[in-house]
Amino acid sequence: MEKQNFNEKPQIGILEEQKNLLEKTINEFQEKFNKTGNSDEENELAIDSYRTQLKNIKDKLNEVSTEKAADQLIDSILEKSEEKNISQMAKILKNNEVSQILLHSPENKEQAEKWGLSLRRDADTAGAVRILSLSNIKYREDAVTSFVHKGGGTKDVEKEAERTGVRLMIDAGGSWAMAEGYNGTKTLYLDHHGDGQHKPTSATEITYKVNKKAGLLEEPEPEWLQGYIKFINELDNLTYLNKTNEKGEKIYNKDYFEKEWAKTPYALTEVMPTELLKAYEIGKIKDPSVPLTKEQMKEIGGEKLLEKFKEISIDAKKTIAGIENADRNNKKQGLKLNNTRLGKIVYHNFPKMKIGDGREFVNQIKNNIAFTGASMMGYDTYVCWNKKNENFFISSKNPNLEAVIDELNKKNPGCIVKDVRGEMVFGKISEGLTEEEFLNILDTKILKK
Repeated sequence: MEKQNFNEKPQIGILEEQKNLLEKTINEFQEKFNKTGNSDEENELAIDSYRTQLKNIKDKLNEVSTEKAADQLIDSILEKSEEKNISQMAKILKNNEVSQILLHSPENKEQAEKWGLSLRRDADTAGAVRILSLSNIKYREDAVTSFVHKGGGTKDVEKEAERTGVRLMIDAGGSWAMAEGYNGTKTLYLDHHGDGQHKPTSATEITYKVNKKAGLLEEPEPEWLQGYIKFINELDNLTYLNKTNEKGEKIYNKDYFEKEWAKTPYALTEVMPTELLKAYEIGKIKDPSVPLTKEQMKEIGGEKLLEKFKEISIDAKKTIAGIENADRNNKKQGLKLNNTRLGKIVYHNFPKMKIGDGREFVNQIKNNIAFTGASMMGYDTYVCWNKKNENFFISSKNPNLEAVIDELNKKNPGCIVKDVRGEMVFGKISEGLTEEEFLNILDTKILKK
């Protein structure tokens, strides 16, 4: 097999990293338990799945000789690990009463302004809650519902409400599906926001699988349920962007983004999830890829949805303009952003630009819609360098993003604030991390003359 360029990270390297991460995680849990003096069965819930994954990786790592084999091995290990974790959570949920449900909440204002996000509810959380409503879960009489702000973790939760018993962490907690138990509390993470790339899923699908495995879902299943879960999976992971027509051409291109996307349930569910998901459930929406008419919008969400549609339409046009402006500026600066190890990149660093009459403006692109627009315009990766707010953001489906994350962490420890599914990276511009170094880490060819 031909050796890869040193800038490109082979999948076998990712496998090695996963082993190291698991070893570190197990040690951290063990230290935590040693300090509390607990060694009962509950504690084992937190590290049992990690130990199993680690053993599988160690047993097989030396047998892997090609990237393809390593890639297949990773998929196999993750799939088996998820199955085991689902079974473990199902057993706990079936045999215990729930004392607390913790729900992902919208971004708070400070975070939204810092990262260029919009305040909005989350369709995946709404879908998972709908699954819970179809399940015969046992709740304690004093059970409560709490909220976790985006970016908040279990430490924040424990400060706000420490409760014994079983807690359901819905679409929050920054973890892949797993059970954790200590100090009389079992926490079930019905979540898919852990580090690294996994098969696309959602809190809704995980909640469904756990309740199904536990035998708690009402029978028979509603006819709309499987399509409902598929819809949320496609929306939450943006996999619908990959859809093609009979000729194999991408459906979601620049023209579609500008003229049709804002009318689709995919776009509208982002801003009014409760109304759109209910419309799907009762059959008013048959296919989420089909644009809605204004009459349908009004029937589903009234004048408010029509206003949201207009706002999304404007945002789409602004995003196209922002990406095109960024592209012009990058070409002017001589940046080589095609055919990088992250594919074709949109690089946005808030450049000052001039309009026809000579007036200056600062280019803007909203982070929460940037990758959607970039993908439809033929790009593979969106990168934002925000010197003013001292942060950066990367959104990409390219598997080489794992290598970029690793190099950023090695050269600038602590600069990665959050790695979401190995597809979205929130980082801070730490001391010593220059824009030039950042671009060289993305790919050394970007700045080459």
